Amino acid sequence: MSLENEIVISFATASDLDDLHEIESLCFLEGNAASKEAFLYRLENFPSWFFKATLSGKIIGFINGCSSRQRFITDDLFKADMPYDEKAENFLIFGLAVHPEFRNRSAAKKLMNTALEFARARKKRRAALTCEERLIPFYESFSFKNVGVSKSCIGGLKYFDMEIAL
Repeated sequence: MSLENEIVISFATASDLDDLHEIESLCFLEGNAASKEAFLYRLENFPSWFFKATLSGKIIGFINGCSSRQRFITDDLFKADMPYDEKAENFLIFGLAVHPEFRNRSAAKKLMNTALEFARARKKRRAALTCEERLIPFYESFSFKNVGVSKSCIGGLKYFDMEIAL
């Protein structure tokens, strides 16, 4: 059942840290999940690229990333003190996660569409992300193109670079 009309998308803040990181921990394997410190760094240093989805006031998902000169994600970007450049032309998406109890109800779609619209409004030329092979069709549904195996291998998994022109 779609909850798209009831889901509210807004900017996340440092006060949301525990709820956001709990969802990260539920959605990504240990070793692949971002640390709480990395989330706090992102929320404090480039909060305009961290969106949350709420339903009846409860955080049910998020999408986060940054503006970067890099075309694709590399493992060093996941560290707490990673480089960031607001004037750069690329939007790199670090993570899109929805609490397992709220999946398949349009939260991920609404988060992704909001983030891409935000990037377009800031004149970004492209957005990129990495994903596991099983998620390629999901990201293709937003018109992302698979451009091959990623250099990122955090957690020892094989990822694919996905890109969309904005």
